[in-house]
Amino acid sequence: MSKKTIIRNPNDKSPFTKLEIHILKTMYKALNGASWDKSGYNDFGKLKKIKEIYGFTNIETMYIGSLYKKNYVADGDFDSILPPKIPEMRMYNVNFYQDVSAYRDIHFNIIAGDEDMAIEGSSYDFDYRTESFSEEEWDDPIEIGDYNDVFDTEVEEDPDSLGPLFATPQKNIPNIRLENRNNIKKILKEEVGYIDQYGRSYDDFGDKIFLKHILKELDRSIIIEDVVAASGIETDWKAYIEEAPFEQHLCYGCAGVYHYPNTGDLNKTVDYEDNDQLVSAISIMLEDVFGGDDWMAYYYVIHKYLQEKISKYMKDRNYPYKHTLEW
Repeated sequence: MSKKTIIRNPNDKSPFTKLEIHILKTMYKALNGASWDKSGYNDFGKLKKIKEIYGFTNIETMYIGSLYKKNYVADGDFDSILPPKIPEMRMYNVNFYQDVSAYRDIHFNIIAGDEDMAIEGSSYDFDYRTESFSEEEWDDPIEIGDYNDVFDTEVEEDPDSLGPLFATPQKNIPNIRLENRNNIKKILKEEVGYIDQYGRSYDDFGDKIFLKHILKELDRSIIIEDVVAASGIETDWKAYIEEAPFEQHLCYGCAGVYHYPNTGDLNKTVDYEDNDQLVSAISIMLEDVFGGDDWMAYYYVIHKYLQEKISKYMKDRNYPYKHTLEW
């Protein structure tokens, strides 16, 4: 079986796929529409959340960060970028040196789009005691978290891996695969599979007691005003949601509309975007209620909740499987 990866050959200038656009827009929302910070360090916390959402490897995660950095547009319209700017991922060696009672150092192997990203990703892992973006090789270990004691940093391209990776089959990094990542498969299947995508979100949510509180808050806040036939497609419907509880978090020009397909898949990209904007607003509403700074943790749960609530609304009112509305 051929191994697939989200990482492109840097010579591939074809338009972004739906999956790439979805990921970049998720990153855009995570950064509140901002560009990648010049230092980038604080943005790695958001990038780590993207890694968790999509199940990326360290290398894929660093690639997405570089892709966002190179292709950022202020309005978030990644669909319009032609041709896309594909980062050249290279292996870097990053060394931190510490002078305490004796000389010590720590070495990181990290694949990144540039030296700054390599240093920032290694710094994040150093401070937070993780290997979210790099692999550490200890000599005489530096005290993790004592960043103020680091008196020097050195970065260089790995001499054994010179040149951009993924540019030729011989330079592909093994085991960077997406075939078995069900959460990504269900995002698009090259066309987004929306109903199945969120089917396991309750089961996958770690804190089941907290989940009950989330669902109770959604029951209190989410009111369906009406469900109507969608234009042109006989199995697609539009649910109008009372906007008052989350209105302040809706983007300009967005509405409380959720598109629900009886087929299991949405048929138009714009419908997906409407759903994404609505669910993001509700996610931020939950963040206001429960605190924290991780609104994306609610994202898939809200999709499943809305789908079940709309399905029940339609069943209770004897909606047909198909409508006959023509435009």
